[in-house]
Parts: sequence; structure tokens; C-alpha cells
Amino acid sequence: MFRQIFVFFMLIFYLVIVVQGNCVQASQITYFATNPDEYGLWGYNPELDTKNWIAFDINPNYQFSSDHKYLAFLANNRDRGKDQTNSISLWVKDILTGRQIVIESEFTIEDNRNKSFVWFDSNDIATIKLNSEGKQRIRVYQADGDLIWDTGDLYEYLTHNGSKVIVRDLNYNFPMIYNVITRSLSPIEIQLESVISASLSPRGNYLCYQTLDQVILVNLHTTEKVYIDIDNYRDMEITWSPNETYLIYQSQKYSTEQGLHNLKIFNVETGIKEWELSSQRKIISSWASDERQMVFSIFQADWNIVVWSPDQYTHQVIQTGLQEQPIPVYKPESHQFAFVNYLDNRPVLVVYDMDKNRLTSLTTGLPGSGWLNLDWAAVEVGSIEFEWGTLNWSGWGEEPEAILITPLPEYVVTCDGADSADQYFKWSPVAGQLVYLEPDTGLYLVDSHGEIKQIYSGDQLSEPFWNPGGELIAFTDGAKDGKIIIYAFDREEYIAFPISTTSGFRLFQWMENKIWFYDGCVAEYSLMNSDWEYLSTWKDYWWPIPMVQHAHYLNESLWKIGDNIWHQSEKNGFRVITRLAEYHVDDWIIWQNGWPEWSPGDDQIVYNRHLTTSEGVNNTDKWEIWLMERVDFSEKYLCIGRYPQWLTYYQLLFLRDGDLYLANLITQQIIGFRTDLEEQTFKISSDGSIIAVLAKDQTGSLGLYYYKFIKR
Repeated sequence: MFRQIFVFFMLIFYLVIVVQGNCVQASQITYFATNPDEYGLWGYNPELDTKNWIAFDINPNYQFSSDHKYLAFLANNRDRGKDQTNSISLWVKDILTGRQIVIESEFTIEDNRNKSFVWFDSNDIATIKLNSEGKQRIRVYQADGDLIWDTGDLYEYLTHNGSKVIVRDLNYNFPMIYNVITRSLSPIEIQLESVISASLSPRGNYLCYQTLDQVILVNLHTTEKVYIDIDNYRDMEITWSPNETYLIYQSQKYSTEQGLHNLKIFNVETGIKEWELSSQRKIISSWASDERQMVFSIFQADWNIVVWSPDQYTHQVIQTGLQEQPIPVYKPESHQFAFVNYLDNRPVLVVYDMDKNRLTSLTTGLPGSGWLNLDWAAVEVGSIEFEWGTLNWSGWGEEPEAILITPLPEYVVTCDGADSADQYFKWSPVAGQLVYLEPDTGLYLVDSHGEIKQIYSGDQLSEPFWNPGGELIAFTDGAKDGKIIIYAFDREEYIAFPISTTSGFRLFQWMENKIWFYDGCVAEYSLMNSDWEYLSTWKDYWWPIPMVQHAHYLNESLWKIGDNIWHQSEKNGFRVITRLAEYHVDDWIIWQNGWPEWSPGDDQIVYNRHLTTSEGVNNTDKWEIWLMERVDFSEKYLCIGRYPQWLTYYQLLFLRDGDLYLANLITQQIIGFRTDLEEQTFKISSDGSIIAVLAKDQTGSLGLYYYKFIKR
């Protein structure tokens, strides 16, 4: 199809994020803003009175590493599964470079209950969740995603601090301590009663835990136990002062009125209870670095801020009558704390200096916004500038030879051409044979010369699939319920396998020696054995059905599940490797990531990103092509286009506005191929010599064509 060549066809731009040498590194107050117009994680510098956006594509469920170089957050994978939210992933973002990597992905809804994550001082990260027996399990990872330690079913997680984890040996019922830095596990010579909750002190010298009716403090060096409280508590939280001088525990007594929270402060060195206070709602507190001050937000008719000074045995009421609970947090190495107040429905960031007895309002937010997760730390954020790089346009290449194989009915092309290509025609993995489904008449084979031969008649046939060796084709016939039909094209023979199915039965994948199918739930039929156990996990939780593409040489595979791409390997199991942003700054929403393909050498992955301006009827769509490195899953934007496919290890074919384009990743050049046809979708033969194309001619008639290209 001839088109007028516009200027924007001459240059195809891609976006490169360049992190400059100048960085924002100062004591900042970080917060998460919920208003859509300022949504995301922000940093505010009180000295310069400036704000900077740290992350806009996450939700409020995040944590900084101890040095604030990394940001970990949970993201819903939006699989659109049986219960719509049936898998989540833990991601880590390098704040300076902006690089993101997935740490762990979970499939089932049960796995996501009671799940949390924590950082260690070594910048290792751990996930904590309940196992099938209701015991806490912990997995420790490096920030790059490599698994360091997994308790599995041998140990029960109890607590942790900056570099150590306390677990209970489930076989012998005694505690052990795991050192994250040295990667060593050693026993602790003490007996633990039934532990409800526990907390390890910051320097690892003490362990405090709660039983049904006691609060017990243990010196881990001497193994001496001190029973510091006796009562029947519920929902106890145990924390420590920075230098572990004080132990703080907050709880609700069963004997008191519903909702009354009690907080007690115990001096570890003297064994004396220093202070106690009560609140009608949960108490939030923060320590000054030198342990000379502690600030609380308590509710007694309304919200109040109180500061306690241990060395002076005094407390001071700083603010009263606040409508929302303030979350006070001390600035490191100072006696200043910050909190958020709300005036006229606007968040106001406030700092109180205890030494100067001075209250200062710093900055305000938008009406209706909430500012959450207040923190005060030195966050180093790259000064991000946006540069336009170019893929050089090399003009139009010679028109490819287009051979019409057969006309097609219009309904073959659905709203998504790539899915139509998979559904109606597929190249043999090893030979120049194309299997083609004509929905009204049957199944056909087309050779490399365009010669066509019908191999099966029927008007209720399913999508056909080649086996990996290219000798067999599997499909079903709706007129013959209960059978998978295998066709051996070299012998022109049929084998019908009877199975028990429902009316919704259809094939969807042939992997290794197994045919997977959908019959109202996911199951598998094996030509080699009768093993049905593996798919029981998928049976209950996965819809839509995943499509899988194996690497050529590696024991790894790519899975398209729901709206994202997953990666499977023996080392790391299943991990999602793409993400849908919670919020997008330029109003483009990442609707889905898909159509992944391994490069011929298995070192790169190309995929399509579908973006839309809204989820409504009058939305605007665009498709971006992205390239991902297999080693670390780092990715970069290439250009606008649809359905990218590898022609060689450095060349990609893709569609844009009804024309085919060839991108050379070495020269950074793009060549377009004009024809009288409007291409809808295409598939490249296994040797790259022929492109099977679904296209419309100038009259609008649809047909299957062969294009022949010379590799450049």
C-alpha cells in the first residue's frame, strides 16, 4: 500500500533516561502522595525548599533499604485471573539509576496472604509469609534477585534485626540465629515457650518474646531470662530504642475495654519500667538518635503529640486537637521531628525543633491528597533529564515479492492480529511447512513454494499446533467431541486420542512431549505418560491460559500470562519480568506487555508494550517495542511498532500502520517495505527465508501471502 511519506516516518525516536553527575543528596523528608495530580513517592529538602519525584509508578506498599539506595515495593501483576488479583511480585529499584528488578513472584492467592518483606543492613532483602502449615517462612535475597537462604519447612521464622534472623528448628524445637552477612546458621542454647510474637534488639544482644501470658527478655550472651510482665495481651508489638537501652511494647489487654492500647517502656539495663501511657487508638512513636527523646502520637478524644525525655523523667504535650493521626519521625542526629497536619483538607508538612521549642510549617500538598509513610533520610536521587536519540531512517527498501497463497474470509483477522496469526497459521519448527486453518473448510499444509494441500476437512476445528520436532500436528474437531487428533504429515496418518472433556474443550499448547488443553479448567494430556499432577497448580488459578515459548539453547522459557511476561528457569523458578505501572506521569497507561520472543542466541528478549490513554471506549492506543537483556532483565525502548519478530540475531521485523519495517540493531537503522497491500500480521519461517503475511489488497480483500526477503 502506497502512502505519503511524512516527516515522522523519517526519524523514529526512542527515549533514553540519562542520569547526570549532579544528584539530589541531602537530608530529605520523603512521603507518598495519593492525589492523582501528584501521585507517587516524593522527597522534600527543607534547606532548599525543593521537592523531587522519587518514584511515580509504585503504590504505597514500599520500603527503603537502610542506606536508602534501594526501594522495594509490592506490585499486583494484574493477571486478570480467576479472582482478578491472584499474583503479586516484589520489585527492587535502584534509586540512583532507576533500574528495576523483580525479586520474587507468587502465583496463588493463598501465597499472598500475610506476606511482608524486610531489608537488612547489608542491602539484602527478605520475604516473609505463612507456609502451608501456618508457620512463618523467610527467604533472603541479594538486591539483584539471587536467592541466599530459604528456611523452607525446616525452620520457623520468629524475628530479625539489621543483620540477623532468629528461627526455630521445627525438628528439635530450639532457636537458631542466621547471620545474613556471614551467611552462617548457629544454635542458641535456650528453650523457648510457645512464642506468639518476638523481637530481636538492634545490636543482636537481646531477644524479647511474648507467650500466652508473659513477656520475657533473654540475654543472648548469658541466656539469662527476665520475666518483665505478666498479663494476658493481644496484638502485641515489641520495638527497641536505637541503642537497645529501652524495650517498648504496645498491646491491648483482653480485660480492658475494646480498642484501648497500652504502651510500656522498660529499661533493659536497670530492669525498671520507665513510663506507661494509654491511647484509644494505636500509638505511633519515633526515637531521637541519641535516645534522649521519644515522640508519640496518641488519641485521647482527639489526636495529640507528646514528647518524653527519659533522662529528665518528663514529658511535654506539643500539639493537641489534630483531626488526623500524625506520624512523627525524627531527623537523624537531631532533636527535630516532622509530621503531617491537615488544614482545609490539605496536607501540611510540619517540623518541630525541641531544642528551640519552635514549630515550622514547611510545605503543603494538593486538596484531598493524603501524605503517607513519612520518613527522614538522605536519599540520593539522580537528576533525570530526557534526551531524544534517533534510529536512523534509511528509506524504503525494495518491494518484496508477494505471492498470494489463498484468499481468506474477513473474520480471520480479529481485533488483535497477532493472536489471529497464532490461531490460523503456524510454521513448522524445523522445515518450510506452514499449517493453515481455514475455519469453514479445514486444515491445510503449505510448502515453501506456496503449494497448498488439504490434510483434514471440517468446519469446527481448533487451533493447530506443531510438536517441537516438527513431525506432528495436534488439533481437535468439534464434531468429534472427546478426541485429540494427531496428524503425522510425513506419513499422512491420523491418530485420535479419546479423553474425558467438557464442551469448553480446546487445545492451547504443545510443550516438550505434552499437549495442554483447556476443558473448563486447565489440565494436560501426555503422549508419553499419565502424569496429571503438575498441572493441578494451574487448574484452579490461571485464566487466561498461558502461552509458553522455550529458549533455543537454554533450559528457560517465557510465559505470557494475563497482562505480563514471566520467565522460568531452574535457578529462580517463575518470575514476572514486566510490570504494569500503578500510575503513569504522561497519562499513558501500560495496558499489557506481551508477544515476547527469544533472540536466536537466547541472549535478548523482544516484546510489545501496549499503552492506552484510558480504560474507556474512546481511548487512544499505541504499541511500543522494547528490548530486554536476559542476564539482568534490563530493558530499553526501541521504537513504535507492533508484533516484533527476530529475522536474524541483530534484525527485527515489525508492523506499523499497515507496512512492514526492518530494524537493524547494530547500525541503528530502519528500512520500510512498501507494497500495494495493507499488512495485518505476519509469521517468519524457521529459517527466516519466508514471511507468511495476512494482508488486505486495494479492494479490501484478505489473503494469505508469502513474502521473500534477502537477509541484509
